[in-house]
Amino acid sequence: MDPSIPKLLTVGLLAARLSVSKRRVQHLLRTRPHIQPAAVAGHTRVFSHLTLAQLRYEINLQDARRGSAQTERGTAPCKKTAIAAARRSRNRVSSSVSVFANSQSSVLHDS
Repeated sequence: MDPSIPKLLTVGLLAARLSVSKRRVQHLLRTRPHIQPAAVAGHTRVFSHLTLAQLRYEINLQDARRGSAQTERGTAPCKKTAIAAARRSRNRVSSSVSVFANSQSSVLHDS
């Protein structure tokens, strides 16, 4: 495949990479006007890797707000919810590291 062709992500791929539901990604895209598709392929919106980072930030922000709101009310999240949040966080970090590592290895091979 030609390296000059950008690899764009659909809503489903964004959700999979962020370890969240497709519905949550769709909601964030609807409610955040600053997050725009990179292109449209037919009727499908496709997004760049910058969008992935923007969504990761928004999800972390939401999770932090939910955690602090629950603490203020005196209700902690159930154990199942806390475990799921920890797994999502761990997956986000590992996917970011692998994306960074892949970008660095391509830079090294191109030099």
